[in-house]
Amino acid sequence: MKSPTGMDPTLYKSDVGVHTKLAGLVGNGGDSLDMLNLAVKLKRDAFRNIKDIVVALAVRGATLQHRQYSVGQGWLEQVLGFFDVYDYPVLGYTFPAIVTELHVHVYSCAIDYRPLYLPLRALATVEAFSITSNVVADSPTSLLR
Repeated sequence: MKSPTGMDPTLYKSDVGVHTKLAGLVGNGGDSLDMLNLAVKLKRDAFRNIKDIVVALAVRGATLQHRQYSVGQGWLEQVLGFFDVYDYPVLGYTFPAIVTELHVHVYSCAIDYRPLYLPLRALATVEAFSITSNVVADSPTSLLR
C-alpha cells in the first residue's frame, strides 16, 4: 500500500536486512509477535483530586525513519501534544491535577538516519531499551528514569 503524498511512514516493520534478535519474528503470520503494544490506565482519586494516567508502549522489530521537521511539526511533538490537553473552566468545579506516567520499551528496533542534502545513510540497532517518565501537568519539571 502506498502512502498518500506528504504522509511518509515514520515507524514501520524492519526490513529483512536489519539484523536483530527478533528479525523475522514480528508481524509474520498469526503466531508472530505484535510490532506495537499499547496499554492505557486511567484512575481518578476524588479524595486527593488527582487523575493518574499510566501509558505503556512496547515496540518490537520496527524501524524509526528519522526526518528533519520544522519546529512544532515533528511526530514526537505531536504525540506529546496529545497529553497536553487543557480543560475549559467550569464555575464551581475544581479540575483534578493530572499525573502522567509514561513507560516506553523498545526491543530489536532500528533507527534509520538519512541527512538532508548528503548521499549518506546510517542505521543504528537497539536490542533492548526502556525509559520511564512521570509528567505533571503545568509543572516545570519532569522525572525521567
